[in-house]
Amino acid sequence: MDEYVFTLLCNYLKPMTYNENNFVFRTGDPLDCMVFIIDGTMWTYAASDSQVGQGISSTAIKRLGKCHFYGEELLDRASDWFTELPVSSKHVKSLTKVEAFVLMAKDLEAVISRCPLQWENGEKKGSQKVKGMAASTIATAFRRHREQSKPYK
Repeated sequence: MDEYVFTLLCNYLKPMTYNENNFVFRTGDPLDCMVFIIDGTMWTYAASDSQVGQGISSTAIKRLGKCHFYGEELLDRASDWFTELPVSSKHVKSLTKVEAFVLMAKDLEAVISRCPLQWENGEKKGSQKVKGMAASTIATAFRRHREQSKPYK
């Protein structure tokens, strides 16, 4: 990934805390951000209509923890210039308190509009490359956030 694009993406990351046992997305919700988990655990799962509201667990539960992320569909839609936001295909729920960074769709759009050639030349057709940078993005942004949050001595 182009270093300039990477830096812009990191600059748009916002810290977020999700309390234990809260929905982040429900199936069908607009997917307006990507969530990069710093600490804690989330579940993603699909529930059939007959299971909704009945507390019946699904067999398709996936655990997301530190250095995982959700919302990569935004990267696939980025090439469409966000004429339509994708919708979440799963429920995403915090199992524990989760510390995360979020990248809002509007911020991703701002990066793409500032760097259309860099995006078109690599990331549009290679969102796998962007997905592979997720862990590095998290670590870089977290270190920067932690350094900025330290009290002066």
